[in-house]
Amino acid sequence: SDQDAAQKILQVDATDQLYQRLRRKLRRSLLNAVFFFDLPQSDYNERQRAYHESCKNWAAAKILLAKNANYIGIELCHKLLKKAEKFDFTDLVMDITRILRLHYATREGNIKKYELYNDLFKQSEKTWIEENLAEELYMELVLRYVNSQNILEETHSRAIEFYKQIEGSLAQNKSFR
Repeated sequence: SDQDAAQKILQVDATDQLYQRLRRKLRRSLLNAVFFFDLPQSDYNERQRAYHESCKNWAAAKILLAKNANYIGIELCHKLLKKAEKFDFTDLVMDITRILRLHYATREGNIKKYELYNDLFKQSEKTWIEENLAEELYMELVLRYVNSQNILEETHSRAIEFYKQIEGSLAQNKSFR
């Protein structure tokens, strides 16, 4: 507990400013350390490692772009987009193409590239909406079982009803989610 930590580390109360400052500093350091996790050595599969690495690089790209390091930020976005498309990271594809279309429309005035990334954005947005509908319907089915071991009679009919709602998307969209 905070009280135990404050007593053992600094011999003060948990409400003491010195402890609170130390706690905030440690928390900030731990959050920064997340970016240095050695994922290739972990038990993650290739897709999981790719997702974590992509998220880390996406955060770096956004920071670079926010600091007006546009050349390197956009270059990183292009590399990330290839990986995100390869692994079907729809949320990242959508975010990256949104940034790229904005860049090519407002910074470079490149109509062809703007149209390319705008089209990719719209495709990924459509996929994202379909994936989220499928996920929502899945959660609707599973929700009743999280705290219960009973199998409800209605689940089978609800599953069929939900399947009919997304059947068209399943035929057209082969995304991972």
